[in-house]
Parts: sequence; structure tokens; C-alpha cells
Amino acid sequence: MKIKKIFLFASIILFIIAVNKSLNADSPLLKEHVLKTINELKEKEKFEQAIKIAEEYLFSNPSDYEIEIQLARLYSWTKNYAGAISIFDKYLAQNPDNFDLMLFKAQVLSWTGEYARAEILYERIIAAVPDYSDAYWGLADLYLYAENYKNAIGLLKRLEKEGEKNQKVLRKLNEGYDDWHSGYISLAFQPIKRFEVVLSGNMIERFNKQDQSIGIGFYYDILSGVNLHANASVSFNADILPVQRYDVDTVISLLKGTSLLGGFDYLGFDRGPVWVLSGGLEQYLSSYFYITYRLFYGKDFDNVSSHTHLGKIDFLKARRYHFTLGFAGGSEAYKAESSVETINIDCITCFLNIKYWLKYYLGASLNGSYTYRKNSYDTCSIGGGILFRF
Repeated sequence: MKIKKIFLFASIILFIIAVNKSLNADSPLLKEHVLKTINELKEKEKFEQAIKIAEEYLFSNPSDYEIEIQLARLYSWTKNYAGAISIFDKYLAQNPDNFDLMLFKAQVLSWTGEYARAEILYERIIAAVPDYSDAYWGLADLYLYAENYKNAIGLLKRLEKEGEKNQKVLRKLNEGYDDWHSGYISLAFQPIKRFEVVLSGNMIERFNKQDQSIGIGFYYDILSGVNLHANASVSFNADILPVQRYDVDTVISLLKGTSLLGGFDYLGFDRGPVWVLSGGLEQYLSSYFYITYRLFYGKDFDNVSSHTHLGKIDFLKARRYHFTLGFAGGSEAYKAESSVETINIDCITCFLNIKYWLKYYLGASLNGSYTYRKNSYDTCSIGGGILFRF
């Protein structure tokens, strides 16, 4: 009996020693587990937790190249750019021709606005490895961030020759040109009092693609002082426009001349849904003049949120003219390509819309806008149309 107990005790001790060895910091099994955990946390965008795990592992394994590079990427995505660059520099000092690390460092430098240093690194990579495609894309993005459109377009035109149908090239070329065309037609009629139906068609051409959509909407005075507007549209061969779009807006009169505004907009794209909530106030100062403020908050398919403040002034005279002067400011957030970093661009837009009736049955419209996008390319648009009344 004693021999059995001794044998059992010895077996337990040996098992504990074996487990200890398998969990030793140098164990490939532990490293594999750490890498798997870091990648899982990255996918969930839990970067701080991933950083903590990587740092704890590196405390016992300070020269583990793979984990330390993972840590550097995590630092860059949490805007600890200095920490990321110091790790890249450490290994580039050991191997100056590690072009993967050079690319990572160039990306981080471009995110910090050090465009000249990043450009030198991209050019070194391209000179040494002419078929390193990510270096070309990184350099093109850098030129666009730096608003150096001449160089961006020159580089992208070169890439376009190598792949004429490469949509990524065409999209980035359009970022440089920002050239697009669109058309819109609508027909409104009032079958019964306090109820108006609007049929619409839309076409937009951009990135060498053309989308068309049709829609139906209505305006309805539900109660005295409560108005509802709803609209639904579908697109064909959608590449730019949403495949489906639904929006509902309400106007509720509170006091004399004051109204509460609310709205919900749902846009269904191939990559996923985008939704926007809005709320605001409208104040009539006279029968010819009113001001409006609205706040928009939206979330896209990358689970990235954006917001915009809009203010506008309207001057109108029934059946004669309607002038709108507006201003909008906010953020345009999205996921960067080939990265989990969220890019957040501050935007300011000014716009003007004019509708003028030349006769009872004939009118014209003119609209224009200009958008300043900080650290990115600006956009402007102008359009016009003819109005008929039957």
C-alpha cells in the first residue's frame, strides 16, 4: 500500500514538472497560444488587451521578433507612434534590408504627417523590390494625404497601364481628380389633400461606374402641426449608391414658428448597412425667412461612427423663389485599407441651393457646394436643373 502511495505521489510530481516545462516562457506552445490570443483580440479591436499580453510575454522573451513586431503594429493602431517606430528601428538596425519593416515604418510616418521621411522609405523599397505592390499603394496614399495630387496621379497612371481594369487604381485616381457626374429627376403629385407622392430617378457616374436608382416617397400631414416624410429607393448594379435606402423624417410644431425635427436614414450597401439618426430645430423668423439646426450621428458597416452639425438659412416666397445657404461641420470616419486603424477626417462644407420660378409652370434650380477635408483632398460640386409645374 505504501509503495502505491509513493508511486502515485511521484507521478503527480512528474506531471507538475512536465506541465511547468510545457508552460515555460520559451515553449513554442505558449508562443503559439499568445499569437492566437493577440490575433483574436485584434479582430475584436481590443488593442489595449492585446498590447498587455504581448508586453507580458516579451518581459520573459525580450528578443522575440514575431511578438515584438505584433506589438509595434498594435502601438501604431493605438497612436503610440513613437513606440512603434522604436521597435521598427531596433530591427532595421540589425537588418537594414528588411523591406517589410521598412514598409510598416513608412506607413506610421505617413500617419504622423512626416511625409518626406515616409516618401524616402517607400522609394527605397520600390527601387530595391520593383514588384512590391504595397509600397506603391502606400506611396500613392501618402501623396493623397499630403495633397500632392500631381505625383499621386502620375504614380496611379503608371499603375493603371499595368492593370487597366484595376478598380483600386481607378478609385484612387478619382480621389485625385474627384470627378463625377450625376442626374436626378422627380415627379410630385397630390392625389388627396394633405398627402403628396414623389417619384424619383437618380443616376451617378464615378470610378468608371454608373449606378441608377428609383424611389418613391410621400409627404403627409398626420395631424395639425405634425408632418411625416418617408422615402424608399433601390439601386441597380450598385457600386457607389446603396442597394436599398429607407428614410423617415418628421416635423412637429412646438410653439409659434418653432418646430422639432427628427429623422432616421438606413442605407444598405453590399458590405453592410449604414444608419444615420438626426435631430434638430427649425425656427421661422418671418413668413419669408427661417433658420435650421440639425445634428446627424451615423454608424457604418465597419462599426465606425461619424457626426455632423448642420446649420442653414432659407429665404423663400411661395411659388416664386427659395434660396438656401448652409454650413456643415463634423467628422468623416472610416477604416483604413489594409489596416484596422480608424481614419477620422474633419470636414467643413458650405453649400448653396437656389430655386427660382420664371413663370407659374417653369422654373430653374442651381446648387453648389465646397468641402474642406483636413489632411485629405477637398471636393466641390455644382449642378443645375429645370422645374416644371402642371
